[in-house]
Formats: sequence, C-alpha cells, structure tokens
Amino acid sequence: MVCVDTTDHRSEFEKKDFREKMPSALHVNFYAYPEDLDDENIKNAGIGTYAVSPVNEQNKFSRGYCECTGIVVSGIDKETGKNISFLSHQDPNELLTGHPEKFSADVHSRLLEIKNRCKEGTIDAVIAGGNYITKKGNKGALKSTRENYGDVIPALSEEVRSVLGFDPAVVVGPKNVPGDDHLYFDNDNRRLYVFRPETGDVSTESYMPKDFEKQEKKWAENMYVPKEGEDEEE
Repeated sequence: MVCVDTTDHRSEFEKKDFREKMPSALHVNFYAYPEDLDDENIKNAGIGTYAVSPVNEQNKFSRGYCECTGIVVSGIDKETGKNISFLSHQDPNELLTGHPEKFSADVHSRLLEIKNRCKEGTIDAVIAGGNYITKKGNKGALKSTRENYGDVIPALSEEVRSVLGFDPAVVVGPKNVPGDDHLYFDNDNRRLYVFRPETGDVSTESYMPKDFEKQEKKWAENMYVPKEGEDEEE
C-alpha cells in the first residue's frame, strides 16, 4: 500500500502519525557521515552517495530524495513470520558513473539476504523518487535529470530482477517540478508514505519499468513551453 501526499502535510504527519504508527524508525540518512552509517549497518560509499539499510523488522524513513531514487523491498521472514524489509536512497550518478560496482554489490547482498530469509511468494519490491522535470526550472539541469532518470529505472529494475526474478513496480512516478520526495515505510503494515511537491497529475501514476516509454509520453505532455524570446528550460 502506498500513500502519496504533498510536502505541505509532512510536518503534520511527522508530529502525529509517524510518531504513533512508526516508533523507533531507522533513519536511512543519505547525508550522514560514513562512520555514522556504518554504526547502523547502513551500506554506503561516502556522504551523498547512497545508503542501503539493513534487512530487519524496523520501520524506516529517508528524507530529501531530489534526483535520487529509493528501493523498498519487503517480505515475510521464514523463522519469525514477521515482515522484514530494507530501504535505499541513492544518487543516480552512483549507479551510472560514481561507484556503480560497489553500489550493485551492496544492493545485491541485501536482495540475496531478503530472498534467503523470506517465505517464497511473499516478497514485494518497489521504486520511488527521481526527477523528470517538465516544468519551468533551473536552466541546463532539467534535461540531464530526465536522461538520468531514464537510465536509472532500468538499471535498478535489473538489480532486483537478477536476484528476485521479477521487476519492481515504480509505485509513484518522478517529480515533474523541482523539489524533494520524503519516504516513510511502515514495516509491519507494508505501507509506504511518500511526500512530494505535487500530486494528482500523471507524474504520480505508478507504472512498470517495461512501460517506461509509454509513461514518458504522458510526462512529455506536461513539458514547459518557453515564451517567445525566452531560452528553453530557463
């Protein structure tokens, strides 16, 4: 179950629902120092690279997914009968040019762990976050974020498919406006809360990675058209 709302309601959620429904949540802090992440058994390659949580029964959250994407994988533990999960937060450049081999190895190890620990047929995997800016924003940056997102989704899908044997669902599409996503995962209820700048348009729709091109055409309909004399993507 995925609940999507605007960032205007995030503070209210954190003050009430988050504290009541998700006590002792693990902060998968993308911006933390490596030694602090290591203490929490969160895999990383340094500040602002990626953060992959351990597989356990904890609730989890991560804030500030701008161009970054996140994976959430959950299943039922064969020994305890309880839900276990992991959550990631990764910069697209880490998948493409930064530390692609290390990131792949770290995600692969978490996927193998959850596969081996969970009952067959109980595992779900989803992707959220990312940018595909179609509305007026910072000149020059927008095209690259669209291209990066188009490269990252198949790469993440392949990581999941290579271990679990199925493609993860992209449960909410990329943001069409500048801003951040914030993810909160209720492990016991397998409920993912996503807060983002805007909701209610095609960018919020879920899709399967194989349908990326079909979905991309919908996002293109939101493309900002410069006024006469205005630079493209200014």
